[in-house]
Amino acid sequence: MSMTHYRFIQQSTNVPFSYISLGNDSLLLITNIGNVTDKYFVN
Repeated sequence: MSMTHYRFIQQSTNVPFSYISLGNDSLLLITNIGNVTDKYFVN
C-alpha cells in the first residue's frame, strides 16, 4: 500500500471533506480547509 499526497490552493467549497472510491481498494480522500485542499490517494 502506498499513499500519495497532493496539496494545492483552490477556491473553497462548502464540503469539508469527501471520499471518492476508485475501485480496486483505492480511495481518494479530499479535504478542504479554507483555500487549501489536501488530496490523499491510497492504493
